[in-house]
Amino acid sequence: MTEAYNTYQQILRAIQTKDYSLFLELINQQTGFKEFIPVFKTFKKYREEIKNTFETSYSNGPLECMNNHIKVVKRNAYGMRSFYNFKLRLSICLKESAFTAPKKI
Repeated sequence: MTEAYNTYQQILRAIQTKDYSLFLELINQQTGFKEFIPVFKTFKKYREEIKNTFETSYSNGPLECMNNHIKVVKRNAYGMRSFYNFKLRLSICLKESAFTAPKKI
């Protein structure tokens, strides 16, 4: 069990320090734990995408947060009659200026 924990910690360290060569070395080594096999297979499948995350500092986290807020407001506004009010509510929730209301359609 300690070997699995150490492997897990090494992978986390490789990700945090953005050491792609260590990451590849860790996912390519043979493991005796059947729980790691599908995870390593997924890592190998998306190797190029993972490499891009190691090389760049871009993140889609803020965009995903905004999308989640929009979905929550949309779910809460179910049955709202006015699209204008829906857009106004979105702009308030997304912390746009409450004084500049969206254009009425």
